Amino acid sequence: QMDLAGAIAAREIAKGRVTTVAVGSMVFLRPVPMGSTVSCYCEILEIGRSSIKALVEVWVKQFDRSTLQKVTEGDFVYVAIDDSGRTRPVPKD
Repeated sequence: QMDLAGAIAAREIAKGRVTTVAVGSMVFLRPVPMGSTVSCYCEILEIGRSSIKALVEVWVKQFDRSTLQKVTEGDFVYVAIDDSGRTRPVPKD
């Protein structure tokens, strides 16, 4: 789910297809309780010539509580690709 969330954000910036090329450090802070609502949030950290680095955080809201808790985060790197699967530049705008 984290990879999908990051890929959606990267795809918007790349204005087209992307593929995951790396998953960096991943920190697990606490388990996800059964029945929780899970939400993924992305922050774009860096945009290169053809790559996009994103921080993806996962927060949960338990059924019986109103507070959110961060459960994990990780760095993901995506590369923009063309229809043939070859690397292409990320548009500047």
